[in-house]
Amino acid sequence: MSEKEQLNQELQLVKYRIHILDIIKEKLILMRNMADKARICNLSTMEIQELNYKINSLAIQVKALDEESKRIDSR
Repeated sequence: MSEKEQLNQELQLVKYRIHILDIIKEKLILMRNMADKARICNLSTMEIQELNYKINSLAIQVKALDEESKRIDSR
C-alpha cells in the first residue's frame, strides 16, 4: 500500500471515529437531560424506573459504539 493510500485509509478511520463520537455525544446529552428531568420533576417511582431503564439502555449503546469504533480503528 502506498503512503498516500495509507494516509487516505487513516483519514477515513478518523472520520468514522468522529462520526461515532458525535453519536455518542448525542446519547450522552439525552442521558443528562433525562437525569435532569428526574432531579427537577416530581416523578413517580414508575417514571423514575422508566427513566433509569432508558438511561441504562443508552449507556450500553454508548459503550458498544465506543468499543466498536476502537476495534475498527485498531485494525
